[in-house]
Amino acid sequence: MDDGSLGVPLDYSQIARNSRSFGESFRDNWLRDGFTQVENNDPELAGLKDRVNSLFKEFCALSDDVKMKYRLPKIGGQRGYTPTGIGSSSKGVFLDHREHLMIGPGISDDHPLAKYRPYFYLPNQQIGEVPELVGTAEKLLEKLEERDLELYTALAVGLGLHPSYFSARLAYGDSSLRLRRYPGIEGRVLGIHHIEHDGLKVNALVVRMPDGKFVTNLVRASPHRDVDFAATLFGAEEPGLMLEKPSGEIIPYTTVSNCMVDNSGFFATYETAGTIPYARHWVVAPPERAHQDRVAVIKFAHSRPRSPILPIPSLRTEDNLTKYPMSYEGILLWQVLHQRDYATAQERDKIADVVRNDLQHDGDLVADLLRFEDRTGNYKLHKHVKSPEEYRDILELKAA
Repeated sequence: MDDGSLGVPLDYSQIARNSRSFGESFRDNWLRDGFTQVENNDPELAGLKDRVNSLFKEFCALSDDVKMKYRLPKIGGQRGYTPTGIGSSSKGVFLDHREHLMIGPGISDDHPLAKYRPYFYLPNQQIGEVPELVGTAEKLLEKLEERDLELYTALAVGLGLHPSYFSARLAYGDSSLRLRRYPGIEGRVLGIHHIEHDGLKVNALVVRMPDGKFVTNLVRASPHRDVDFAATLFGAEEPGLMLEKPSGEIIPYTTVSNCMVDNSGFFATYETAGTIPYARHWVVAPPERAHQDRVAVIKFAHSRPRSPILPIPSLRTEDNLTKYPMSYEGILLWQVLHQRDYATAQERDKIADVVRNDLQHDGDLVADLLRFEDRTGNYKLHKHVKSPEEYRDILELKAA
């Protein structure tokens, strides 16, 4: 187990026994740290994760030319492959050394969400050289979403909300799974360069690369905050992850088998009017382990694109609603992506127009999803909401 800097891990199996107690502990951890550890997760998750990692390593071993067949730059890397050196969160201060494959939920053509394409719920690219990879990753994403819905149901109870306050929107969200590899560094590591950036002092590596060039700002992932409701880190059992607490304390963290760390993201902060911190973290390469690969699975939890986003009912004061006005998941997401230079102003405005005018009201989508579940017998949303009217009541929304 880790050094305890994030407190005692929560026991996932306790949710079924005492959801309120679990949710209150989860709430307290997020309020204090922005991170919480959860152990004793479903054993099936560990088996799926190991299989996905094995298949992903096969993909990573392919030549760069082959991997680049699966690069989709026009959609910002939201699906497919992103090579190392692309997607830094620091606007050039650091050189990020990582590659990843982004996979979303498997959505059939007859699913109510299929009509949200081509802007959301993008189809996954099948990897011809590793044919089992995407299907297995979709199964892992689905299992992690089942876990999330239970986790954030408990969190809602801990915050004094209706149990389905978060889960009624996170079910069938446009979430994603990022399979990430931090390649072992080729070249000679010459030392550490302490770079001060945005209030942090980060240990970057000084490296003489194989082509003879010197790099003085190499990290595995730049300091960043996640643009989601929450992110789940699973299986990064190599050191290097650094977490910043709201107190300013910085701690190293390494996961252990079947223990996950869940960190708060932009939407959790928005919906609690800044009460839950917007957790910052990054990944360094310890010099003594810099030549070793580091592999991680990260699940990003998002609500549906037309889901209303606003402070929770107890925090809907005039001041808070001015600072955190009611909006929609898809609009806020692209606003932040634009602020971080991942999207142009034109792309941001196009998405905002699509969300407002082309997507269904989320209550209507809830009705479609409930009917779809009745037809298929695969119930997920039904566990959290039974009708569009109940959905509005759960969120305590005023009548239109």
